Amino acid sequence: MREYGLMIKVAELYYYKRQSQRAIAESLRLSVPTVSRILNEALEAGLITVKIVDIDQKSSDLNARLKDRFPIKEALLVNTPSSPSGDILKKLLGKAAWEHVVGELSPGSVLGIGPGSTMHEFVEAIDPGNPLPGITLAPLMGGWGYGGLAYEVNRLVSAAAASLHCEFNLMPCPALVSSEDLRKALMKEPLIEEISRLWDSVNVAVFSLGGEVEQGNYPQLRMDASALPAAKASGAVGDLLGRFIDAEGNLLSIDVNNRMMSIPLDKLMAVPLRVGVGGGRNKIKVLHAALRAGLINVLVSDTMTCETILEMED
Repeated sequence: MREYGLMIKVAELYYYKRQSQRAIAESLRLSVPTVSRILNEALEAGLITVKIVDIDQKSSDLNARLKDRFPIKEALLVNTPSSPSGDILKKLLGKAAWEHVVGELSPGSVLGIGPGSTMHEFVEAIDPGNPLPGITLAPLMGGWGYGGLAYEVNRLVSAAAASLHCEFNLMPCPALVSSEDLRKALMKEPLIEEISRLWDSVNVAVFSLGGEVEQGNYPQLRMDASALPAAKASGAVGDLLGRFIDAEGNLLSIDVNNRMMSIPLDKLMAVPLRVGVGGGRNKIKVLHAALRAGLINVLVSDTMTCETILEMED
């Protein structure tokens, strides 16, 4: 049997550092079969214990803990993919969100939709063979003029409406305007005012949350070199429909929030079902903040993200 130090080292690299057996072999100048034998010896020596976890039970337990800790109606959890690619997780989250939301819609419902790549997967999950002609779709904020146009909210709304064969509205203005005065003036424009009145009738709002400020995708803010650093300096942990929030879920009193053409927080909070979608390392802080403040009352996320959120709360 190998010495304990070597077995512990190999086990740490394989199970904690998530390195492949080939990478471990190269770093320790061993053969891959030798690394495999060392792991087996560590198991036999009792240095490694194996616990089989029932994923469904794990999700059920997490769901109960989340509902006990935060003011939410439901937590819909997907198993965190082993692949480091965020695209797989977004597909899983988008599909889970749609499967829940479609059950909440009925003729006369108004569904509000936010932008983003995860919401793109939400729209992609819609089955065109099951139309919902009696509902209306509404964007929850203005559009992006460049950058990430595949995930722009007006495009997502029109694509969703084409699959559902339902009525829809577009928001004919930028998500971010140059001043607070301009935002106030635009909100009084008859066409935009008509859309904003529709926000009062939204039954279900579904949106992803923007993650860490330095890692997030904010197409229009990239033109303003000071906006993102100012948000970060003010304590922003992410954004909700374009508006930055702090770790307690409070809207920050910063210039960029006052220039955002999106549903006001009081109108959002009046929506009966507020479905927040997001997962992965850079969404942990913003999801935690939104949960603590009750900004969302249905969470769609993954097990690892939610375990970390509960650890933070503890």
